[in-house]
Amino acid sequence: MKFLIIKTILMLNIITCLAQSSKKYIMEQLKSKQKQELIVIALHILKEKQPSLVINFEDFESTVWGNSKEILVKFRRIIRYIPLSTNPEKRFSYDITVNLNTNEISPFDVWFQSEFYIETKADQKALAFIKKNFGVFSSDFENIIQEDEEDYCIHQTNSYSLGIYRLNKKTGKVEMSLNGHMEPTPKPIIQNPDDFIEIK
Repeated sequence: MKFLIIKTILMLNIITCLAQSSKKYIMEQLKSKQKQELIVIALHILKEKQPSLVINFEDFESTVWGNSKEILVKFRRIIRYIPLSTNPEKRFSYDITVNLNTNEISPFDVWFQSEFYIETKADQKALAFIKKNFGVFSSDFENIIQEDEEDYCIHQTNSYSLGIYRLNKKTGKVEMSLNGHMEPTPKPIIQNPDDFIEIK
């Protein structure tokens, strides 16, 4: 009898844990929360569904987007690093999107997405060298670093400007290859309730 009671309590605990881990929020609950609370929910979902994933979220820009049906939390990687040994045909996914309504995580739950990029120790060492010699990378730009034999080629672009630099792997010396300004393309104004709008 005592064994049966213990077994029942254990089963109830397991069911409770499973119910909590698969918790899904309805839109009314999500709309009542602040941006930072929504980001915390997304991190919790990510930790539950991808427990082996270890990344530094200081290297990501976190934004929240919503429409009438869904709320998404996007973690955009500030630096997209392409190591020297990477096959030119290979395409990495650098960003993570968590759907707070369905608990779906891209790229992990989307079949056609490319492999998610995880920094190796060699990559971390290279990035530390680049940051030390080049400086801070802003989330206002898309920063792509391609490792070459003797240099790191750094591309920085946004709607207004473009910069291409070369950082020598031995000396740490930075040389500018190209720097320019662009006229931003005006965005079409579309009044659609299902367009995603950033939640500040």
